[in-house]
Amino acid sequence: MIQSFIGGPIRVATAFAESEYATLFYKALEPHGITKVPLLVQDRWLVENRHNIDAVHFHWPEHIWRSRQSERFGKLRGILGLWKFLRLCHRLKKPVIATVHNLHPHEHDVFWDNAGYRVLLRHANMLICHSRYAQDEVVRRWRPQGQCIVMRIGNYDGFFPPPCPREEFFASHGLDLCLPLVAMVGGLRRYKGIELAIDAIARLNSKVQLLVAGAPIPTPYLAEVEQVAKRVPGVHLIGRFLAPEELASAVAASDVILLPYKDITGSGALMTALTFGKGVVAADLPYFRELLSSHPQAGRFFPAGDAVAMATTIEEYLHVPADRRSRDALALAQDCSWPRQVQGVVSVLHTLLSPRGSPQLTENGREQNAIASRAQAE
Repeated sequence: MIQSFIGGPIRVATAFAESEYATLFYKALEPHGITKVPLLVQDRWLVENRHNIDAVHFHWPEHIWRSRQSERFGKLRGILGLWKFLRLCHRLKKPVIATVHNLHPHEHDVFWDNAGYRVLLRHANMLICHSRYAQDEVVRRWRPQGQCIVMRIGNYDGFFPPPCPREEFFASHGLDLCLPLVAMVGGLRRYKGIELAIDAIARLNSKVQLLVAGAPIPTPYLAEVEQVAKRVPGVHLIGRFLAPEELASAVAASDVILLPYKDITGSGALMTALTFGKGVVAADLPYFRELLSSHPQAGRFFPAGDAVAMATTIEEYLHVPADRRSRDALALAQDCSWPRQVQGVVSVLHTLLSPRGSPQLTENGREQNAIASRAQAE
């Protein structure tokens, strides 16, 4: 077990909301003596809690500047406030960790999000990327000073409740047991290529049925999807949030999961599919190609944005025996167990904190108190 410089478990402060990813990530760190505590991105809070935390971890930092009421000056104040907070972290010797979930912002202002990312990533002591592709892009774009490591998204073993029987799920949603079911499950967002998937299904002439299920982001997007979906037979739309059991049942009942994304940095939907032993048909994007390359029967690729090629790929992949698809999907999911994936994070965090061992406790404590006093006076 790693010990913090104060002699107890390492306490990592984070503002990340509870989710499958967060729950399993921090649970995998617990056996190493690393615990999660709440974070407020406020200088005063950091000063007052400097003896109660050992590191600060950012996941999606966009809320820091997106939540500002004034479009331009509010966002600028948010980013400047983050910059000041990060500088105080360094002065108080609190390592900053940043997980790069997105290289590109979704549905928001690219300029301000890129500015905020730049501030965070250039101040981070450790950057966590979900692929080598993302790692290379982070280094190329932002030239970070901290150590940039690759940690794959882990599988979801044990997180979801058992799914209901396939026949029950089909009956409750009006699906045809005689037709293969392909699905897109999760938040309905423009970058996911939902309209492309519907177009591909239309080209298969009722040989396959499609389930699209999840909450629309933003909410008005649902009306657009409904307009497209109602014109194609065999498309079933559930435009709302799915409870964990519903989500598990939808994935487990499907033959193949579709990932026709326009762009992606890391995909929980892919790992959910693999966890349930479901192969995928995915756009040929670097993240999908990198993750699936070691288990070729776990997925098939088509050129991003090409509905004709997508339809052909779906049909060809469904001809691969289901047990072969499932075997490779499950094998890849097991390769991505959370205990295995967090090893690099644990190692780097240990390195970042090791100079603050017990011999330096008194000196570091005095230094932190002096910095905190100056920060409160500013």
